[in-house]
Amino acid sequence: MSIKISPLLECYAESNAKLGEVFGMKTVISEVLPRIDAQDFIMDLSPVPKCLVVGGESRQWIAEQIDDELGDLFDCHLQKNGGFISEIIRDQFLAVNGTNQATWECFIEKFHAPDIRILTLPYDCAEFIVGGPNTWGLLHALTSFDVDSLKPNQLSPMRIATVDVYVLPYKNMLRVFCTPADGYFLFNTVKTSVISGGGVSMGFNPSIDSLWVSN
Repeated sequence: MSIKISPLLECYAESNAKLGEVFGMKTVISEVLPRIDAQDFIMDLSPVPKCLVVGGESRQWIAEQIDDELGDLFDCHLQKNGGFISEIIRDQFLAVNGTNQATWECFIEKFHAPDIRILTLPYDCAEFIVGGPNTWGLLHALTSFDVDSLKPNQLSPMRIATVDVYVLPYKNMLRVFCTPADGYFLFNTVKTSVISGGGVSMGFNPSIDSLWVSN
C-alpha cells in the first residue's frame, strides 16, 4: 500500500520539523504538546482516518455498531477512542477516528465491514486544529460568522478566510475540516495570523486528544 501525503505537508516546507508516518500518511510530527493556556498554535490533523457512511439505513446501522442512538443533524456522538460521528447530510454520516493509532484497527473493523444496507467511503480532507488563549479573537478577524454561536459537540458549517469549512469547537480550540484543494491556502492563512501573534506551528502529536477530552 502506497503512503499518502498530507495535503498540508507543504505548509511546513520552511520549517525544520521532523517528518513521519501516521495512519499511513506522511506528515510532520511533533514530540511535544502545545500549551493551550499560554500560547496559540496550529497543528495538522489530516492523517486522522475518516469515512462516510451513506444509505437510507445508515443511522440504524451506526446505532447498532455503537450500541447507542445518534443525535440530530450536525450533532457529534463522541466515541471512547476520542473520535466522533456526525450526520452532515440526511442519511450521510461522517465517522472520525481518534488520534491514537492503537484505536485504528477497531475503527477499520467497525466502519469498513461489508454490509448491503450501507456504503462506506474514505473521506479525504485537510484537517487542522488551532488553539490557544487568543483563538476566538483570531477567528473574529478571519470570518464574518458569529463564532460565539458555535456549540460544543456540534459540527458547524461556516466560512473562514473565504473558504467553506466544517468546524468543531472545544474550549480554547477549534478543529477545522476543508477540501484538500483549499487546505494549503487556509492553513497558511491561519498559520500566518497565529505566528504573527507569537504562536507556533506544530507537527502532529497523537496525544492532542487528551487536551480536548480534558476541556
